[in-house]
Parts: sequence; structure tokens; C-alpha cells
Amino acid sequence: QHPEKFRRMITEYEHQKQRRVLDNSKAHLSLKAEHVEWFAGGEERFHSKEEAMAMRAQTRVRGYYYKAKEELTRNPLYRQNAKARQVINAVLEKFRYLLIGCDFFSMMFDRNCKQKHEFLQQHLGEEETDAGRIPSKRLRQVIKEYTKENCILDEWSTSLCSDLGDFYCQGSYSENGNSCSKQHTINPYASRENLILFQVWNLDHQIELCRTILPALVANVEELVSHPQIKCSLHKKQVVDISVLEYFLEIFSLKNLKLVHIVCHEKAQ
Repeated sequence: QHPEKFRRMITEYEHQKQRRVLDNSKAHLSLKAEHVEWFAGGEERFHSKEEAMAMRAQTRVRGYYYKAKEELTRNPLYRQNAKARQVINAVLEKFRYLLIGCDFFSMMFDRNCKQKHEFLQQHLGEEETDAGRIPSKRLRQVIKEYTKENCILDEWSTSLCSDLGDFYCQGSYSENGNSCSKQHTINPYASRENLILFQVWNLDHQIELCRTILPALVANVEELVSHPQIKCSLHKKQVVDISVLEYFLEIFSLKNLKLVHIVCHEKAQ
């Protein structure tokens, strides 16, 4: 909403970082009572920085769920083919339950999460309300426990920040690997200003959601409903469903999501 203001803030932040005058003296503080100004504005309802950052991660992931749902349900195949509509609704329902199971990947921005992303370990030198029925609190807990017990999403249930709260840019989307030539870093736990600046860091898809992932999903649904006797080329058995987990990981997890500074956000055409 205020691009010029953000640009000035980013420029000043980078200058301060270069001069090594950034004040991170309060980064280690966690509770509202310890760092009141950090919680001004939208974070007032939270008791700790970790809670607020976890919610920010959930909000970004929820946004991708609603985006996927919007794109899929407005597709002509969904609107015109009852069987396809049934399959897509089932896929969306499974997405929702998997997201509940992993708490909408809240741990991505939570520094208290002990399982760190491989990129971070290498960098530090260390080894709208859903229209569907909302599951009850008890059912949500059962889903989370089942997901955890069966290690369904463990590989991607990781944090992107250090124990102090430092985030490191993973580099341009158009580049392979996780290196940022400009060495962008930020610690949103350190100050209110840093938290605001963190909003312009993008958590986005390397394989693009609307151009590639969702069209491929729709094509698979169309193939499934048009040729119900088709066999899997790998298992040589009749195809009965979409590979929901693979699409889920591509849309919602760090298997395909990458955190980058706004300067590194430009994608190859």
C-alpha cells in the first residue's frame, strides 16, 4: 500500500546493516511484557513473539490454500463436469486436513522450532473462512497427532530462522540452490521496524502455482475422469485418485516454497 515508504525503510535498513549499527539487543526477548513496542498494532493479541510469527507463517500458507481453491473451482472443468468437481472437492478437503495436521506450517517462522531447514543448517555451518465444514477442536487434534505419529510431513516441518530469529535470503527464484549473492538477512524478532520490513520478504513458489502446478492438477483430474480405466505407468495398476500429497507439498511446503528478499523476487520468464 505504501511502496515508497517500504523502499525507504529497506534502503535505510540495508545501510544500517552495512554500517553494523542495527540494534538487535532485544532480539532474544520473547514475551510482550519484555518488549512492549514490538507488539504494537496487529500483534497486541499475542503473548509472545513466537506466537505472532507462527501466525504470520500460517497466514501466508492459508493464502495459498484460498488461492488454489479459487483457481480450481472457477476452472471450466470444475464447473461443467460433475465427476471432476467431485474429485477436486475431495482434493481440496484432503489439502485442508493435511494443513491442519501440520498446523499450516506455523513452524516456518518460529525460532523455537528445533528442526531447522537444511538451507539454514548449511548457512550457519551446522549439521476468507473456508466454505467447507470446519473440523471440531477434537478432530483437529486427532489429525495433528496422526500426522505427527506417522511422520507424514516431518521432512518439511522445519523452521527457516536461527534460534535468535535470523532469516537469510535463499536467493533468486530463477537460480538453483539457496544462495543469495547479496547476502540479505533480517531478524523480525529484533524490532517492530524489522517485523514490518519482513512483510516484503516473499515466501513464494519456485515452480509456479497458477502457471504450472494447478494446471497440471486439473489436467490429471481431466485424465482421471475421462479415462477411468487408465493404468499408472509406474505401478501398472488402475489409477484411482490424484497424487494429493505430491501436489500438497508443491503448493504448501518448503519443498517448493522459497523465502527471498524483495530484491531477489524477480522470476525468470
